[in-house]
Amino acid sequence: MFKFLLISAFFGVIAAESAKFIPCDGSPPCSISEVRIDPCTHPDQCKLKKGNTYSLSYDFKPDFSADKAKTGLFWAKTDTEDVPFPEMYNADACQYTACPIVANKLQTFDYSLRLSKKLPSGQYVFKLKLWDENDDSKNCCFKTNIELRRK
Repeated sequence: MFKFLLISAFFGVIAAESAKFIPCDGSPPCSISEVRIDPCTHPDQCKLKKGNTYSLSYDFKPDFSADKAKTGLFWAKTDTEDVPFPEMYNADACQYTACPIVANKLQTFDYSLRLSKKLPSGQYVFKLKLWDENDDSKNCCFKTNIELRRK
């Protein structure tokens, strides 16, 4: 019985780090299997404290290949307006995942997200996008709900 509880607790901690997400509009040419924000104990809406650093990673399988890729993190303000995070806007995606991007190969993207204390508190939809540097219609993109809080 003890082993069962220990194993259940272990898998509960792993599941707590997975965040719920949805693909971006327009069915990007990419499938995303899991999004992890560590720590995230509320997968429906990760509650993040300003001034802290979080591990953000996701597993993706693109339908396209790309020698060079870009990435960006955005606040999806409306369905048509995205506000970029200055720390990660039009950044070299090859710093966070293996390049070249290979079609139909499962890859992992890893990023260390530092949240400034100056960010406004509130509930937001974060949008993370990775795209072919030469053709931004070839992209992997998802949205997840975030709550930014004071310490």
